[in-house]
Amino acid sequence: MTGSATQHIGRTNYKSMGAPIPPIQAVYRKVITLPWEKWFAWYPVKLNGKRVWLRTVYRRSVHSYADLDDWQRYEYGTIFDVITE
Repeated sequence: MTGSATQHIGRTNYKSMGAPIPPIQAVYRKVITLPWEKWFAWYPVKLNGKRVWLRTVYRRSVHSYADLDDWQRYEYGTIFDVITE
């Protein structure tokens, strides 16, 4: 068998090597939730566990930032979801 064990199993067991465990880097995370807006569901969306479409629903955008990456997703709700917030 050629090569080191880390090449074959794909991970390193730092305790058995006697090396110090590398520190875990802190990841900057931020979540921004925009306000609710009326939106016409022209494609099927999940609303309270059911799929609805061709109706006017409420939608808000949620942006999650982690290490300079931006992930955008949408949440859908009814007027009761808007009122409770």
